[in-house]
Amino acid sequence: LAQSLRNGSRANTVDVIRFESMSFADQIKSARQAHILIGNHGAGLTQLIFMDTSSHVLEFSTEGKDFFEYLADWTGVHHMPIAVADENFLDDSDVAKTVDLVNSLLSSL
Repeated sequence: LAQSLRNGSRANTVDVIRFESMSFADQIKSARQAHILIGNHGAGLTQLIFMDTSSHVLEFSTEGKDFFEYLADWTGVHHMPIAVADENFLDDSDVAKTVDLVNSLLSSL
């Protein structure tokens, strides 16, 4: 996905970060600097509470409305669920859908 975003999106920078390997201070800093946070449904998305209200969170999920959507609503961050068959494996259509969505979001910034 990261390589597809680098090649096929209008993003200036695409960083792959793993919150679980970062200090809490670095997690907050990374979330504050992100315009678009993309991730699987999971605890790492909780960092959206530190994002600017003009930011977007794209969540890969196999479920409907969930905790992170409510959290995003509460904090004012824009949340977009991306329905996938398996959160741990993205097929080509999931990647293409995500690149298109990121391009659309970047066009609106």
